[in-house]
Amino acid sequence: DFLLTLPKVPASAYYSILKFFRDVYSSIKSEVIVQIFWNKSKEMYELFVPEQLVSGARISFDRKSGPMVDQNLVWFADVH
Repeated sequence: DFLLTLPKVPASAYYSILKFFRDVYSSIKSEVIVQIFWNKSKEMYELFVPEQLVSGARISFDRKSGPMVDQNLVWFADVH
């Protein structure tokens, strides 16, 4: 079982991600990743687009820096 103890991700975040995906696809025809983090001090979700190497079906990025190691941020999801 999975019990979500955080609030639901706002629909506006999903709309922002979708717009970003459409913009990327229309310009370079590639997959891309957006990460969703919970900011503990602000008690809100934050979107993050890591520096990444992308192709039509592959993404590569560093998970050992940036928000992934910030003690105030909790990784919630990768969307791609």
